[in-house]
Amino acid sequence: MATEFFTLDHCLRSRAAATPERHLLAYPEVVSGRYVDYSAKGLSLMVQKAALHYRDILPPRSQSEDDTPAIALLGVSSLEYIVTFLALQRLGFATLFLSTRLADNALEHLLVACDCGHVIGQSAFQPAILRIAMRLPKLHVIPFVGAATLQRDISAVYDTAFNIDPQEQVGRLSHIIHSSGSTGLPKPVPVKHGNSIVRSGVQFEDTDFGFTCLPLFHNYGLFTLTFAITSGIKGIFPSAHRPLTGATLLKGLRETKAKMLYCVPVTLKLITEAEGGVEALRGLKQVTLSGASCPEDLGNLVVGAGVNLMNYYGSTETGNIMRRSADEWNWLQLFPVMAKTITFEKSGDENSDIYECVALPDHRLNGSPNREDGCYATKDIFRRHPTDPSKWKYIGRLDDTIVLSNGEKVNPVFIEDSVRLSPYVSEAVVFGAGRPSLGLLVIASEQSVRECLWEKDIVACISKELEIGNKSSPAYARISLEAVIVKKYGTNWPKTDKSSVIRPVFIQKFAPDIAAYYESLEQGTGESTEPRARSREEIENTIRELVMEELKIDDPAAINGSTDFFSLGCDSLGAINIRRYLTQRVETRGERLPNNVVFEHPTIDSMTEFLTRLCCGEQTVEKAPEQELIALLEKYRNFTPGIIPSEYILLTGATGSLGSHILHQLVSLPAVAKVYCLVRASTPASGMERILASQRHACLLEYLKPSHLDKITALTCDLSRADLGLEVAIHDELNSNLTAVIHSAWFVNFNLDVHSFEEMQIKGTHNLLSLCLRSTRDERPSFNFISSISSAFGFPSPDPIPESLPPLQSGVGVPIMGYARSKLVAEHVCEACTRQTGLITRVLRVGQIIGDLRSGIWSQFEAWPLTLQTALSIGALPIAGKVGEEGDADEVCRWLPVDDAAHTVIELSLPSLNADTIPSSALKNGTTPVKQIEVYNIQHPTPLLWKRDVIPVLRQAGLVFEGLPIEEWLQRVESNDDPLTNPAIRLLDFFKAKYRNRRDGRPVTGDELSIDWAESDQHQALAKSKALREVAPVDEKLITRVVEYLMGVWGGEGRLKA
Repeated sequence: MATEFFTLDHCLRSRAAATPERHLLAYPEVVSGRYVDYSAKGLSLMVQKAALHYRDILPPRSQSEDDTPAIALLGVSSLEYIVTFLALQRLGFATLFLSTRLADNALEHLLVACDCGHVIGQSAFQPAILRIAMRLPKLHVIPFVGAATLQRDISAVYDTAFNIDPQEQVGRLSHIIHSSGSTGLPKPVPVKHGNSIVRSGVQFEDTDFGFTCLPLFHNYGLFTLTFAITSGIKGIFPSAHRPLTGATLLKGLRETKAKMLYCVPVTLKLITEAEGGVEALRGLKQVTLSGASCPEDLGNLVVGAGVNLMNYYGSTETGNIMRRSADEWNWLQLFPVMAKTITFEKSGDENSDIYECVALPDHRLNGSPNREDGCYATKDIFRRHPTDPSKWKYIGRLDDTIVLSNGEKVNPVFIEDSVRLSPYVSEAVVFGAGRPSLGLLVIASEQSVRECLWEKDIVACISKELEIGNKSSPAYARISLEAVIVKKYGTNWPKTDKSSVIRPVFIQKFAPDIAAYYESLEQGTGESTEPRARSREEIENTIRELVMEELKIDDPAAINGSTDFFSLGCDSLGAINIRRYLTQRVETRGERLPNNVVFEHPTIDSMTEFLTRLCCGEQTVEKAPEQELIALLEKYRNFTPGIIPSEYILLTGATGSLGSHILHQLVSLPAVAKVYCLVRASTPASGMERILASQRHACLLEYLKPSHLDKITALTCDLSRADLGLEVAIHDELNSNLTAVIHSAWFVNFNLDVHSFEEMQIKGTHNLLSLCLRSTRDERPSFNFISSISSAFGFPSPDPIPESLPPLQSGVGVPIMGYARSKLVAEHVCEACTRQTGLITRVLRVGQIIGDLRSGIWSQFEAWPLTLQTALSIGALPIAGKVGEEGDADEVCRWLPVDDAAHTVIELSLPSLNADTIPSSALKNGTTPVKQIEVYNIQHPTPLLWKRDVIPVLRQAGLVFEGLPIEEWLQRVESNDDPLTNPAIRLLDFFKAKYRNRRDGRPVTGDELSIDWAESDQHQALAKSKALREVAPVDEKLITRVVEYLMGVWGGEGRLKA
């Protein structure tokens, strides 16, 4: 007796235990492209690894039967995608499958409708998710589990249970799929575990391997995966990261010895056009179509060649309910079990032969009925067979939806309604059902006759309306001007008594025009006033021009001979358009360009070579896959040792002002492979949220590409712990990978004593240094400590602050503030580590940082902004400092823009990336232990004077205030102790320590005042940092930009915003 499976995970676990070596899945390797078989045990092990990974990131699962939280998946159907879905099943979460073709508003609608707070998204779709997260602040964005996690050894925890009883899960939510949204916003369709188990009545053999070309967010694509697991018959999935071409599909079918093919009609067409494609299809046991109706010409071709073509019909809501009749492939019959729950209702008058398919109340529905009587009307229309009433032919959609040959569904109303607004149009109807792209047929209006417009003129006149309609449609549903057919004024068309167009009859009436259009598209017989390109140079220039025009590329430098069109944003519609233009503009000697020519030759060089051979009558030679791989290997096999290493950086303080800019610049560097960010957070996901929020606050997020975001790994931490609060596996990864640590995190509070900084800051520095010492690399990571110039304010000498450490043991070199003292202690901890172990450590003493050059963003809670704010709260600013050249009191301001500071920190911390700016004597590979710490003073080389340079600009920027001597200004600050109306009161102790009395009660001397703003020796920093040498002076524009930003933060009354 067969085992009863309650959930998909129950089935997978059972197969892993009973038949561990049975192959359930095949997927290609990333590099070689060869298909790898995954056994039941191997697949279950990968799922276990992924489940353990996601368990630590996702919130705890609810135990309530009525509450199964949904986790959204957005991405292509890669191996990681499949494993992630199965891992969510194992964890007891429901999966919300999101189509990669949905617009932002549709994605947002589904996330809200399904109360989904977490999205696991592939990097290519991170921009869309982040745009949505801007509107849904509670949305958590999680990257897909990495290959390294799936490959690691977890045999010791393989038996970890997740306390889920499969039998209790039967009635709970398994996953959510959604309708196409072709008639508006997509509708979520929930599926319970009990309905997700495939119980096929068809007998299959163990070797009936199924090759599927459908994405998992497609209902039938998901069926092929669940069928593979529940039946134990291997399912084969092509690479989700490579375009599907006829050649690659044929290669996959042959290599895997597949006997079943599951695809949409457009994929079937690709295979028939490939050499040997029809013969390969004939050798399969069955070819199954779904997702769209098959053009009769294509179906007749393959059936006539002896291919066993199985055509099914179903919907997301009804499930699979019909299959082809035994004797006629293009006529469908209900499964016998469906005869009692599915009916066909006549649509139109009594003489109509059009029927709508309707599910009766007793039908097991995925989702809810859409009629009050409990029925579900599919809006799919059929024609009854003239002699056999049990047979039905699919015609189209009652709601005007057009289904393209690739299964994409299009609502044409947006484009039609827009074009109908033109005074030159009487009617406009979109066509393209069963075709690879859409077209538009326009009936001209009387106005066009009055103005004596020709067909081309009318097309030009409606271009604006067509563009507006296209903007409301997804990329695959847009129509070019070349796809517009114009019929002259006075042409009759079928319409109702209310003058509404009758679409099916309209399409039938103008079928010859539509067929002629697609024939010209196939053969390239469209008109063109341009002479056809014949020489290699002409062909190359033509290709470049057409591609740039189609992809809207203005800069010729953005595309070179080897640039892949699809990396520039080309999609299937763009490929169709480029092919059409090429057939009109390039001489092909009567040869028809393959439909897949742009996919097969996606670069200017490759396409030029192909078309030049075609134009010259030479035989085009297809490169063997091995030749292509060898060519790629030759291109990238040579390395120059020691020039640009792959850097793995550990960064603390990534959510701070300076840290945000350091992170932003690090991930933008090609040599940086990954940046591990230690963040105080409950989960890595929430840590990533904090990082993205800080990037957003600094106005940096919009400049990060998906490839940059992929480099960021958020790690929750506790710096006070010896293990930093990290898991063992994370420690192992860091020990193997780290090349540098940049320690920027520090608690900023000028009122605390030094001991308040011990536990997390000073001890944390020791723990991070210990992490560097545990490295298993031949070259241990360098440790780069972001200190403060204030740590050296205790130097008693009037000379510039040296790039060295004050000798604590001599009793001098002690600054005033606890914050600065804690930094000084940490500097000496670094020095002790270098002296005892030879570890490369650097102290980067950063001075006063000002807002960034682009936005002028400066934290409102820092000392200087709080000082500036007193212009509003008390109407005064201090005039103090050491004596200037003219004898007037003036204060030196060495303000360095935060982005310049970050650039300098990176150049000093990663000297191997800046060899051109470093003396050759300093270029060491790091393997020789050093005994001396490196110290750099990072301040703006060109100082400002407070009274002379800054005060006038503040007045010009709109601040109204009086300049007061220090003592009067302090008294006025003290006079109002309300931190809401007088925020500067929060730093009163700091200001007193700076201007009046030390913490021990002694008055601040003139020498100490001068020391606080003393010059520093920057010889080493300037020698090794090009960014610091070339930093521009802080000018009026930047100060004004900073003031404008702070004024926006403060508001009209000068109050701090939370």
